[in-house]
Amino acid sequence: MASIIEQLDLDLCRKILLRTEEVMGRNKPKSPANYEFEGYGPEMIEFNIRKLHDYELIIARERKEKRRGVINCWPEKLCDKGLDFIEAARDEKVWEEALKQIEERGVNPTLKRVKKILLGGTQQ
Repeated sequence: MASIIEQLDLDLCRKILLRTEEVMGRNKPKSPANYEFEGYGPEMIEFNIRKLHDYELIIARERKEKRRGVINCWPEKLCDKGLDFIEAARDEKVWEEALKQIEERGVNPTLKRVKKILLGGTQQ
């Protein structure tokens, strides 16, 4: 049975990175409540946070005791790669154009490909 969380959601990843920057900049408490986004369930959010951690864009923290229906993994801080990605993806128009280029090329939408387009490179 296919899961709804098997694929990375690039828009959600961008939201998570921007929120992490905001939380860090304002010295807000780092908690899962900072990462609730309308239209996304906790499993989807957690999946994308874990992927951002795996790609070394953030450092994530996990609850010791997992609970169903809540986010059990959330960003603790941005890594240098995450900061670079945010700088490239901050402008909404630039972001939309990068996603459009990915779609037109018909390639698998990965964070690496989007970042390369955002920074003006080419990615086949």
